[in-house]
Amino acid sequence: MTRIQDVGHATEPALSVFLDAGVVPRAERPDNHNSLGSDLEKYQLVKPGDLVFNRLRTWQGGFGASRHRGIVSPAYIVARPQGKGDARYLDYVLHSAPYLAELTRVSKWMPPSQFDVLWADLRNVAVPWPEVAEQRRIADFLDDRVSRIDQIVAARRSQAALAQLLFFGASSALMDRAANHYGLAPLRRFCAGIEQGSSPVAEDREPDHDEYGVLKTSAIQGGRFLPWRAKVAQAHLVDERFRVQAGDVLVVRGSGSAELVGDAATVVDLHGRRLYLSDLTYRLRGLAINSEFTTLSIISGRGRSELGARVRQGSGPAKARGEDILTLPVPRAPLSVQVKIVDEASSMRDAHESGARRLTDASELMNAYKRSLITAAVTGELDVTTARSGIPG
Repeated sequence: MTRIQDVGHATEPALSVFLDAGVVPRAERPDNHNSLGSDLEKYQLVKPGDLVFNRLRTWQGGFGASRHRGIVSPAYIVARPQGKGDARYLDYVLHSAPYLAELTRVSKWMPPSQFDVLWADLRNVAVPWPEVAEQRRIADFLDDRVSRIDQIVAARRSQAALAQLLFFGASSALMDRAANHYGLAPLRRFCAGIEQGSSPVAEDREPDHDEYGVLKTSAIQGGRFLPWRAKVAQAHLVDERFRVQAGDVLVVRGSGSAELVGDAATVVDLHGRRLYLSDLTYRLRGLAINSEFTTLSIISGRGRSELGARVRQGSGPAKARGEDILTLPVPRAPLSVQVKIVDEASSMRDAHESGARRLTDASELMNAYKRSLITAAVTGELDVTTARSGIPG
């Protein structure tokens, strides 16, 4: 491989490197929230057949053979096979288990949670180098098999996502029936107020049980509270007023994605952790109604629709005011009905999540099979000229 640093092509389309997809046009991935640099003249040109490495993610598989022409960040490494070598073959070799381990070995640790790899180290990784015809034969075989596996995995993921949507639809229907029967009132009628936390300087890693954690917004996901989604803060920096307690109802105040603003969850179990609200998280105070029922009201179709019209999106993260949350409509059902609805919704969630877990497990098995197939093909354990399909369903 030869490193290529061809700059001065600011009008070319921007490319991105993803762990799950390799090198793709940036415009095709709306989930890429990283901003482009201010000077695209410094971006490097990539041609079809080049290998592109995200230096900080190479050890995780953050690289790929490009099928596109475009530009990538000057922080990336762009390399081109010498002679007629096939970049697809090299991509598969480096994604195999032994070579990912080698890439991790040559990468440099960058606290708190990243590795960096230098071209001087990357270029010295020894790889099997058969004749070009054999490289292409292996790459063609794996292109076919990996594509078919990825289609199966994508289908399973879509089915798992659909299971979650079915739960939200069913639980929203429960809340709508309660609203039609008992009427609606603004959330402020049922609580003493709302507060947001603070965000001290924190280390972006999961806190141990004896450490202090400031919640990430990702700790709140569709009615579920995930206590391990937190950053480590020093004890003298946290504010005890914002310590999270079991039974709290938390709401996402701000996020880079407007769709996530207003997501809510009830804190059921802290798993022994000391956790604190961030300034992007609200907590309802003095609730006079069932906390889980409150969460269902906020994340219901009606609640999400009402809040979506009020979320503010400027140059920074999308945000909702406390007043926006407190005006959300809540069914005026008696406590006994609230508990019944919560129990019914909980049973529905368990059933849907069980199905989603089975689909996710199936996806993981397929991905494990893909990794073993790649490793076998590039190490010669599998003769691709005689291999049959054998892809598990």
